[in-house]
Amino acid sequence: MCNNKVPKFKQRVIFICEGQEDKGYIDKLISLNVWNSEIYDFKAVNAKSASRIVSKYDSIVSNESSSSVVLIFCDTDKPPHEEYLNIKKKLQNIYGGDSAFNRIVIFANPCTMRIVLAHFSEKAKLKTQSKSQNARLIEKLTNVNNYKAAKKQIRSICQKITKENYYQMKKELLNESNKSYDITGSTNFIKFLEHFESDDPSWINEINKGLNY
Repeated sequence: MCNNKVPKFKQRVIFICEGQEDKGYIDKLISLNVWNSEIYDFKAVNAKSASRIVSKYDSIVSNESSSSVVLIFCDTDKPPHEEYLNIKKKLQNIYGGDSAFNRIVIFANPCTMRIVLAHFSEKAKLKTQSKSQNARLIEKLTNVNNYKAAKKQIRSICQKITKENYYQMKKELLNESNKSYDITGSTNFIKFLEHFESDDPSWINEINKGLNY
């Protein structure tokens, strides 16, 4: 019997991650299948440093025609947020103004670990991206001691992320979703999570229309 069912086209969403910690976290969320995998095909790429994010973004946009949208996942770091603002400036020069930048960049102040720890506690609001200063809290919540973002440590923390505490993380981040990037604890991640869970991919068209490709 011939199967004439036409395969459903998926929207390909690519994340350019600042480093291995960020990529490991996004990969874990993808594996949990908490996002709409019938509509979207998600992939995380490691830029290996904040300074390489824009060149990686430009390369993927220019050469990977299969991508529907390319997003950036990065830290704001400590004031005066030089690396974050440098990414913003470069992207504005290439692809447009604030509107375009704000639509493609997922930020966490001061760092991604702020989002990761929200899976485990409502009170894990980091004030710094310093791994040495955050190590005690990370150990308390994840049992990973002397955290230095080693691959083994990242894997160990990600193994503790579940569908159940994914929803705990979302609930906690709702309180920070409308705050500016330069406010400690702020993140716009929740806005993107709503997109990734939805069955309406029109947000992708809106992003791409706002970019000067």
